[in-house]
Amino acid sequence: MASTALPSGAVPAKPKRPVTERLRDLWPDIWALVRPRRKLLLMGFVLIIISRLCGLVLPASSRYLIDDVIGKHDPSGHIHFEREINNLLPGSVSMLVVFSDDDEDFEPASPTSR
Repeated sequence: MASTALPSGAVPAKPKRPVTERLRDLWPDIWALVRPRRKLLLMGFVLIIISRLCGLVLPASSRYLIDDVIGKHDPSGHIHFEREINNLLPGSVSMLVVFSDDDEDFEPASPTSR
C-alpha cells in the first residue's frame, strides 16, 4: 500500500470549496462588470425575445396558407386565391414602404468595373 505522507516542505492542498461559496466570493466582481451595462443587457434580452417571436411568423403563415387557402377549395378542384391575395397585398405593400431604404448615395456598378 502506498503511503499518503507528504514529502518534507510540501504544503497540503486546500480542499475544493463548493461552487456556491466560490460564486459568493466572485459575485461583487461580476456585479461590478454587469452593473454599468444593465440597460444594454436588458435591451439585448428583449431583442432576443423579439427575434424568437419573429421566428414563429413563418410557421404560422404557412399554417394559414395550408389550412385556409389550399385546404378549403371548392369541389370542382379550383383553388381561389383572389380573396387571400387581396387581403395580403395591402400589408405587403405597407411593409415594403416602411422598411425600404432610401439609397440616395447608391451608385450601381458599371459593367466594366470588376
